[in-house]
Amino acid sequence: MSVAHLAAVQRACRQLYIITTPYVWQSVDLEQLLLLLPGSTCELGKAPKIEMITPFPIPDAYFDRFFHYSRFVKSLTIIPQYVISGSFVEDSNEMAVLAQTTGHLTLPSLREVKLTMIVENDQRGYRDEYEDYGFWIEALIPRAIKQISFEAFSNYNETLLQALIDRAPELSHFDFACEVRSSRFYRDIVGPKAMSDVRFLRYSGSIMDPDVLQWFADMPQLQSLELTLDPEDSEDPNVPEIEYKTEAFQALTTLRVFTCDHGDVGGQLNLLKLIWRTPLVKCLTCLEIKLSKPIHPGIEEVDDFMSALISHSPRISDLQIWSSSQPEDYPEIGVDFLSDMGRLPTRAFMLQPAIYVKVGQGRSKN
Repeated sequence: MSVAHLAAVQRACRQLYIITTPYVWQSVDLEQLLLLLPGSTCELGKAPKIEMITPFPIPDAYFDRFFHYSRFVKSLTIIPQYVISGSFVEDSNEMAVLAQTTGHLTLPSLREVKLTMIVENDQRGYRDEYEDYGFWIEALIPRAIKQISFEAFSNYNETLLQALIDRAPELSHFDFACEVRSSRFYRDIVGPKAMSDVRFLRYSGSIMDPDVLQWFADMPQLQSLELTLDPEDSEDPNVPEIEYKTEAFQALTTLRVFTCDHGDVGGQLNLLKLIWRTPLVKCLTCLEIKLSKPIHPGIEEVDDFMSALISHSPRISDLQIWSSSQPEDYPEIGVDFLSDMGRLPTRAFMLQPAIYVKVGQGRSKN
Protein backbone atom coordinates (compact mmCIF):
# COMPACT_ATOMS: atom_id res chain seq x y z
CA MET A 1 0.00 0.00 0.00
CA SER A 2 1.10 3.56 -0.67
CA VAL A 3 1.79 6.03 2.13
CA ALA A 4 -1.43 7.86 1.22
CA HIS A 5 -3.42 4.64 1.59
CA LEU A 6 -1.77 3.87 4.92
CA ALA A 7 -2.50 7.38 6.16
CA ALA A 8 -6.16 6.85 5.27
CA VAL A 9 -6.19 3.49 7.06
CA GLN A 10 -4.87 5.18 10.20
CA ARG A 11 -8.21 6.89 10.70
CA ALA A 12 -10.14 3.61 10.85
CA CYS A 13 -9.29 2.65 14.43
CA ARG A 14 -6.70 3.04 17.16
CA GLN A 15 -5.10 -0.35 16.52
CA LEU A 16 -4.55 0.35 12.80
CA TYR A 17 -3.17 3.77 13.71
CA ILE A 18 -0.55 2.17 15.94
CA ILE A 19 0.37 -0.43 13.31
CA THR A 20 0.65 1.95 10.33
CA THR A 21 2.27 5.02 11.93
CA PRO A 22 5.89 3.73 11.64
CA TYR A 23 5.38 3.16 7.90
CA VAL A 24 3.68 6.50 7.25
CA TRP A 25 6.51 8.40 8.94
CA GLN A 26 9.54 6.40 7.86
CA SER A 27 10.18 8.72 4.88
CA VAL A 28 9.28 12.42 5.17
CA ASP A 29 10.49 15.85 4.14
CA LEU A 30 11.91 18.47 6.46
CA GLU A 31 8.85 20.69 6.33
CA GLN A 32 6.58 17.88 7.54
CA LEU A 33 8.71 17.56 10.66
CA LEU A 34 8.78 21.28 11.40
CA LEU A 35 5.01 21.55 11.07
CA LEU A 36 4.69 19.07 13.95
CA LEU A 37 5.84 21.82 16.32
CA PRO A 38 2.97 23.85 17.84
CA GLY A 39 2.59 27.28 16.29
CA SER A 40 4.28 26.36 12.99
CA THR A 41 2.39 27.33 9.84
CA CYS A 42 3.05 27.01 6.11
CA GLU A 43 2.47 29.84 3.64
CA LEU A 44 2.59 29.08 -0.08
CA GLY A 45 2.79 31.54 -2.95
CA LYS A 46 5.59 33.36 -4.74
CA ALA A 47 7.82 33.25 -1.67
CA PRO A 48 6.93 30.04 0.26
CA LYS A 49 7.49 30.37 3.97
CA ILE A 50 7.26 28.33 7.16
CA GLU A 51 6.50 30.56 10.10
CA MET A 52 7.72 29.24 13.44
CA ILE A 53 6.61 31.03 16.59
CA THR A 54 8.20 29.51 19.69
CA PRO A 55 6.73 30.35 23.10
CA PHE A 56 8.95 31.45 25.96
CA PRO A 57 9.47 29.62 28.13
CA ILE A 58 8.86 26.44 26.13
CA PRO A 59 6.14 24.33 27.86
CA ASP A 60 7.02 20.82 29.01
CA ALA A 61 4.71 19.20 26.44
CA TYR A 62 5.80 21.40 23.52
CA PHE A 63 7.84 18.69 21.75
CA ASP A 64 5.57 15.71 22.54
CA ARG A 65 3.99 15.49 19.08
CA PHE A 66 7.34 16.01 17.36
CA PHE A 67 9.03 13.27 19.40
CA HIS A 68 6.14 10.85 18.89
CA TYR A 69 6.44 10.89 15.09
CA SER A 70 10.09 11.81 14.52
CA ARG A 71 11.31 8.62 16.21
CA PHE A 72 10.04 6.66 13.18
CA VAL A 73 11.84 8.74 10.53
CA LYS A 74 14.46 6.73 8.62
CA SER A 75 14.73 8.83 5.46
CA LEU A 76 14.64 12.64 5.37
CA THR A 77 14.20 14.66 2.16
CA ILE A 78 15.45 18.24 2.03
CA ILE A 79 14.41 20.47 -0.89
CA PRO A 80 15.07 24.07 0.20
CA GLN A 81 12.06 25.85 -1.30
CA TYR A 82 10.90 27.76 1.78
CA VAL A 83 12.16 30.49 4.03
CA ILE A 84 11.97 29.07 7.56
CA SER A 85 11.53 31.86 10.08
CA GLY A 86 12.99 31.38 13.52
CA SER A 87 15.95 29.47 12.07
CA PHE A 88 18.64 32.13 11.81
CA VAL A 89 21.45 33.22 14.09
CA GLU A 90 19.62 36.41 15.00
CA ASP A 91 16.65 34.35 16.19
CA SER A 92 18.39 33.37 19.43
CA ASN A 93 15.29 31.91 21.05
CA GLU A 94 15.08 28.95 23.40
CA MET A 95 14.37 26.62 20.46
CA ALA A 96 17.65 27.62 18.82
CA VAL A 97 19.58 27.02 22.03
CA LEU A 98 18.03 23.58 22.49
CA ALA A 99 18.63 22.57 18.89
CA GLN A 100 22.19 23.81 18.61
CA THR A 101 23.66 22.90 21.98
CA THR A 102 21.86 19.83 23.32
CA GLY A 103 21.04 17.59 20.37
CA HIS A 104 17.52 17.60 21.80
CA LEU A 105 15.85 17.22 18.38
CA THR A 106 18.17 14.69 16.73
CA LEU A 107 16.29 12.03 14.75
CA PRO A 108 17.21 8.75 16.51
CA SER A 109 16.35 6.31 13.68
CA LEU A 110 17.56 8.34 10.70
CA ARG A 111 19.54 6.36 8.11
CA GLU A 112 19.40 8.42 4.92
CA VAL A 113 19.24 12.08 3.89
CA LYS A 114 18.22 13.19 0.40
CA LEU A 115 19.19 16.74 -0.58
CA THR A 116 17.88 18.24 -3.82
CA MET A 117 18.95 21.74 -4.84
CA ILE A 118 16.39 23.04 -7.34
CA VAL A 119 16.57 26.13 -9.54
CA GLU A 120 17.26 29.17 -7.41
CA ASN A 121 14.25 31.39 -6.72
CA ASP A 122 14.97 35.12 -6.93
CA GLN A 123 12.43 35.71 -4.18
CA ARG A 124 14.78 34.01 -1.75
CA GLY A 125 17.88 35.88 -2.80
CA TYR A 126 18.16 37.84 0.44
CA ARG A 127 18.83 34.70 2.45
CA ASP A 128 22.38 34.06 3.57
CA GLU A 129 23.45 30.79 1.90
CA TYR A 130 20.39 28.82 3.01
CA GLU A 131 21.29 29.44 6.63
CA ASP A 132 17.84 28.41 7.85
CA TYR A 133 18.08 24.93 6.29
CA GLY A 134 21.64 24.63 7.55
CA PHE A 135 20.36 25.30 11.04
CA TRP A 136 17.92 22.37 10.84
CA ILE A 137 20.48 20.03 9.28
CA GLU A 138 22.65 20.59 12.32
CA ALA A 139 19.71 20.27 14.70
CA LEU A 140 18.08 17.11 13.31
CA ILE A 141 20.71 14.94 11.67
CA PRO A 142 22.82 12.64 13.88
CA ARG A 143 26.53 12.31 13.26
CA ALA A 144 26.03 8.59 12.67
CA ILE A 145 24.35 9.17 9.29
CA LYS A 146 25.95 6.95 6.63
CA GLN A 147 23.84 7.47 3.50
CA ILE A 148 23.45 10.74 1.56
CA SER A 149 21.82 11.47 -1.79
CA PHE A 150 22.55 14.75 -3.57
CA GLU A 151 20.91 16.14 -6.71
CA ALA A 152 21.27 19.65 -8.12
CA PHE A 153 19.47 21.32 -11.01
CA SER A 154 20.72 24.75 -12.11
CA ASN A 155 21.74 25.51 -8.55
CA TYR A 156 25.42 25.64 -7.65
CA ASN A 157 25.08 26.41 -3.97
CA GLU A 158 27.14 23.86 -2.02
CA THR A 159 26.74 25.01 1.58
CA LEU A 160 24.01 22.51 2.50
CA LEU A 161 25.88 19.57 1.01
CA GLN A 162 28.93 20.68 2.99
CA ALA A 163 26.78 20.77 6.14
CA LEU A 164 25.54 17.24 5.44
CA ILE A 165 29.02 15.88 4.75
CA ASP A 166 30.17 17.40 8.04
CA ARG A 167 27.45 15.37 9.80
CA ALA A 168 28.61 12.11 8.20
CA PRO A 169 32.20 11.27 9.22
CA GLU A 170 31.47 7.59 8.47
CA LEU A 171 29.65 8.09 5.16
CA SER A 172 29.47 4.76 3.31
CA HIS A 173 26.76 5.24 0.65
CA PHE A 174 26.65 8.30 -1.64
CA ASP A 175 24.23 9.07 -4.49
CA PHE A 176 25.36 12.00 -6.63
CA ALA A 177 23.68 13.62 -9.65
CA CYS A 178 24.38 17.15 -10.83
CA GLU A 179 25.99 19.30 -13.48
CA VAL A 180 29.72 19.84 -13.87
CA ARG A 181 31.39 21.09 -10.70
CA SER A 182 34.69 22.80 -9.99
CA SER A 183 37.94 21.08 -9.05
CA ARG A 184 37.58 22.68 -5.61
CA PHE A 185 34.26 20.88 -5.13
CA TYR A 186 35.82 17.44 -5.65
CA ARG A 187 38.87 18.36 -3.61
CA ASP A 188 37.37 20.15 -0.61
CA ILE A 189 33.68 19.22 -0.23
CA VAL A 190 33.52 15.60 -1.40
CA GLY A 191 37.28 15.06 -1.30
CA PRO A 192 39.32 12.06 -0.11
CA LYS A 193 38.72 12.74 3.59
CA ALA A 194 34.92 12.88 3.21
CA MET A 195 34.82 9.84 0.92
CA SER A 196 37.36 7.68 2.77
CA ASP A 197 34.74 5.16 3.98
CA VAL A 198 32.42 5.22 0.96
CA ARG A 199 31.74 1.70 -0.28
CA PHE A 200 28.82 2.36 -2.64
CA LEU A 201 28.64 5.25 -5.10
CA ARG A 202 25.81 5.99 -7.52
CA TYR A 203 26.86 8.69 -10.00
CA SER A 204 24.80 10.33 -12.76
CA GLY A 205 26.64 12.69 -15.06
CA SER A 206 29.58 13.03 -17.39
CA ILE A 207 32.75 11.03 -17.00
CA MET A 208 34.57 13.26 -19.49
CA ASP A 209 35.64 15.40 -16.54
CA PRO A 210 39.10 14.36 -15.27
CA ASP A 211 38.13 15.59 -11.80
CA VAL A 212 35.35 12.99 -11.69
CA LEU A 213 37.59 10.07 -12.67
CA GLN A 214 40.23 11.21 -10.19
CA TRP A 215 37.49 11.46 -7.55
CA PHE A 216 36.51 7.83 -8.17
CA ALA A 217 40.14 6.74 -7.98
CA ASP A 218 40.69 8.47 -4.62
CA MET A 219 38.03 6.40 -2.80
CA PRO A 220 40.07 3.60 -1.18
CA GLN A 221 37.06 1.59 0.09
CA LEU A 222 34.84 1.88 -3.00
CA GLN A 223 33.44 -1.58 -3.74
CA SER A 224 30.36 -0.91 -5.87
CA LEU A 225 29.94 1.82 -8.51
CA GLU A 226 26.77 2.58 -10.46
CA LEU A 227 27.13 4.94 -13.43
CA THR A 228 24.35 6.60 -15.40
CA LEU A 229 26.25 8.26 -18.21
CA ASP A 230 25.55 11.72 -19.57
CA PRO A 231 23.76 11.56 -22.96
CA GLU A 232 26.40 13.78 -24.55
CA ASP A 233 29.24 11.47 -23.54
CA SER A 234 28.47 8.98 -26.31
CA GLU A 235 28.29 11.63 -29.06
CA ASP A 236 32.05 12.10 -29.14
CA PRO A 237 33.55 9.52 -26.76
CA ASN A 238 36.77 10.83 -25.25
CA VAL A 239 37.69 9.68 -21.77
CA PRO A 240 40.49 11.88 -20.36
CA GLU A 241 43.94 10.47 -19.71
CA ILE A 242 44.87 10.50 -16.02
CA GLU A 243 47.85 9.25 -14.05
CA TYR A 244 46.37 6.85 -11.52
CA LYS A 245 48.02 5.60 -8.36
CA THR A 246 48.86 1.90 -8.28
CA GLU A 247 46.30 1.28 -5.54
CA ALA A 248 43.44 3.01 -7.41
CA PHE A 249 40.25 0.90 -7.71
CA GLN A 250 41.77 -2.07 -5.84
CA ALA A 251 38.52 -2.53 -3.87
CA LEU A 252 36.11 -1.95 -6.77
CA THR A 253 34.55 -5.30 -7.72
CA THR A 254 31.01 -4.38 -8.84
CA LEU A 255 30.13 -2.02 -11.68
CA ARG A 256 26.75 -1.16 -13.18
CA VAL A 257 26.68 1.10 -16.25
CA PHE A 258 23.53 2.61 -17.74
CA THR A 259 23.68 4.58 -20.99
CA CYS A 260 21.10 7.25 -21.75
CA ASP A 261 18.69 7.34 -24.68
CA HIS A 262 20.89 9.45 -26.90
CA GLY A 263 23.19 8.59 -29.78
CA ASP A 264 23.46 5.25 -31.53
CA VAL A 265 24.52 2.01 -29.89
CA GLY A 266 27.88 2.13 -31.66
CA GLY A 267 28.74 5.39 -29.91
CA GLN A 268 27.64 3.97 -26.58
CA LEU A 269 29.84 0.90 -27.04
CA ASN A 270 32.79 3.06 -28.11
CA LEU A 271 32.42 5.04 -24.90
CA LEU A 272 32.38 1.83 -22.87
CA LYS A 273 35.47 0.61 -24.69
CA LEU A 274 37.31 3.77 -23.65
CA ILE A 275 36.24 3.27 -20.04
CA TRP A 276 37.71 -0.24 -20.29
CA ARG A 277 41.10 1.28 -21.01
CA THR A 278 41.18 2.77 -17.51
CA PRO A 279 42.15 0.89 -14.31
CA LEU A 280 38.57 1.38 -13.07
CA VAL A 281 37.68 -2.07 -14.46
CA LYS A 282 40.75 -4.11 -13.56
CA CYS A 283 39.41 -5.84 -10.41
CA LEU A 284 35.77 -6.29 -11.41
CA THR A 285 34.03 -9.57 -10.64
CA CYS A 286 30.43 -8.43 -11.23
CA LEU A 287 29.34 -6.33 -14.21
CA GLU A 288 25.94 -5.16 -15.46
CA ILE A 289 25.55 -3.05 -18.62
CA LYS A 290 22.28 -1.56 -19.86
CA LEU A 291 22.33 0.00 -23.32
CA SER A 292 19.54 2.37 -24.34
CA LYS A 293 19.40 1.09 -27.93
CA PRO A 294 18.91 -2.37 -29.48
CA ILE A 295 21.86 -4.37 -30.80
CA HIS A 296 21.63 -5.83 -34.31
CA PRO A 297 23.94 -8.08 -36.35
CA GLY A 298 26.90 -6.45 -38.03
CA ILE A 299 27.71 -3.88 -35.35
CA GLU A 300 31.50 -4.06 -35.17
CA GLU A 301 31.61 -2.15 -31.91
CA VAL A 302 30.09 -5.16 -30.12
CA ASP A 303 33.10 -7.35 -30.89
CA ASP A 304 35.54 -4.52 -30.12
CA PHE A 305 33.98 -3.86 -26.74
CA MET A 306 33.75 -7.53 -25.76
CA SER A 307 37.41 -7.96 -26.66
CA ALA A 308 38.32 -5.01 -24.40
CA LEU A 309 36.11 -6.35 -21.61
CA ILE A 310 37.70 -9.80 -21.66
CA SER A 311 41.22 -8.37 -21.85
CA HIS A 312 40.93 -5.74 -19.12
CA SER A 313 38.45 -7.38 -16.72
CA PRO A 314 39.74 -10.96 -16.52
CA ARG A 315 38.12 -11.66 -13.11
CA ILE A 316 34.48 -11.16 -14.10
CA SER A 317 32.35 -14.08 -12.95
CA ASP A 318 28.90 -12.45 -13.10
CA LEU A 319 28.05 -10.68 -16.37
CA GLN A 320 24.74 -9.15 -17.48
CA ILE A 321 24.22 -7.26 -20.75
CA TRP A 322 20.89 -5.64 -21.58
CA SER A 323 19.81 -3.70 -24.65
CA SER A 324 16.64 -1.71 -25.09
CA SER A 325 13.89 -2.86 -27.43
CA GLN A 326 10.19 -2.58 -28.10
CA PRO A 327 7.96 -5.67 -27.89
CA GLU A 328 7.69 -5.75 -31.68
CA ASP A 329 11.43 -5.32 -32.13
CA TYR A 330 13.74 -8.32 -31.86
CA PRO A 331 17.24 -7.01 -31.28
CA GLU A 332 19.78 -9.60 -32.34
CA ILE A 333 23.48 -10.05 -31.87
CA GLY A 334 25.82 -12.59 -33.37
CA VAL A 335 26.94 -15.38 -31.07
CA ASP A 336 30.47 -15.11 -32.45
CA PHE A 337 31.54 -12.73 -29.71
CA LEU A 338 30.70 -15.41 -27.14
CA SER A 339 33.52 -17.61 -28.39
CA ASP A 340 36.06 -15.90 -26.13
CA MET A 341 33.86 -15.99 -23.02
CA GLY A 342 35.68 -19.11 -21.91
CA ARG A 343 38.59 -16.87 -20.93
CA LEU A 344 36.49 -15.45 -18.09
CA PRO A 345 35.73 -17.37 -14.87
CA THR A 346 32.02 -16.88 -15.58
CA ARG A 347 29.54 -18.42 -13.14
CA ALA A 348 26.51 -16.35 -14.21
CA PHE A 349 25.85 -14.86 -17.63
CA MET A 350 22.72 -13.06 -18.82
CA LEU A 351 22.06 -11.62 -22.27
CA GLN A 352 18.76 -9.79 -22.64
CA PRO A 353 18.22 -9.59 -26.45
CA ALA A 354 17.52 -12.47 -28.78
CA ILE A 355 20.64 -14.26 -30.01
CA TYR A 356 21.25 -14.40 -33.73
CA VAL A 357 22.78 -17.66 -34.89
CA LYS A 358 24.33 -17.52 -38.34
CA VAL A 359 24.16 -21.22 -39.12
CA GLY A 360 20.67 -21.92 -40.45
CA GLN A 361 19.55 -18.40 -39.40
CA GLY A 362 18.08 -19.87 -36.21
CA ARG A 363 16.95 -17.68 -33.37
CA SER A 364 16.62 -18.26 -29.69
CA LYS A 365 15.99 -16.23 -26.60
CA ASN A 366 18.25 -16.34 -23.56
